Amino acid sequence: MVPIYRTESKGRVRFTLSFYREGHRMRKMFNDLESAKKEALFVAQRIQSGMQHVTDLKPHERDNFKASEALLAKLGIPLFAAVEDYVRARTLAGSESLSVMATEYGKMFGNIVRRATVPEVVAELLKIREQDGASTKYLGQLRTTLNRLAAKFPGPILEVTGPSVDAWLRSLDIVATTCPATIKNPFSDN
Repeated sequence: MVPIYRTESKGRVRFTLSFYREGHRMRKMFNDLESAKKEALFVAQRIQSGMQHVTDLKPHERDNFKASEALLAKLGIPLFAAVEDYVRARTLAGSESLSVMATEYGKMFGNIVRRATVPEVVAELLKIREQDGASTKYLGQLRTTLNRLAAKFPGPILEVTGPSVDAWLRSLDIVATTCPATIKNPFSDN
């Protein structure tokens, strides 16, 4: 039972909840009786179920929490994951609005309907090159290189960064060569 006391001060009527939590007397004040009753019911239920610590949130904080969870439930995203993603995005965006950035991204890249993996993209590219009539030698070289890329980066292609591909290419220890017949010395008479 959580009592609600009606008090008057300077012509204003206020409603005060009074309850104990962890041996300390707690009081919360409200401007209207309905809000006080709502909070008293919540506190009483938490005390009864042994979850007194949940009442640490102020009523407006709890309302914000519940509204946030309801919005995210439509997307199937837990609140903590959404906040974590927001903080990471906000850190990257600096002072730019995230919704403006998302709008511009959408204009530039359109809606990404399919989350393709690197191996899927490699297979699609090889099929297209084959249909274009590329030479057997070229296709063999392309297949070897791209299959190695797909093995190194088996996940979604959107998660592959330029620096990670660059680091992978450098780790291959391949020496750049040119065909001697195509090199011309600009200082020779030939």
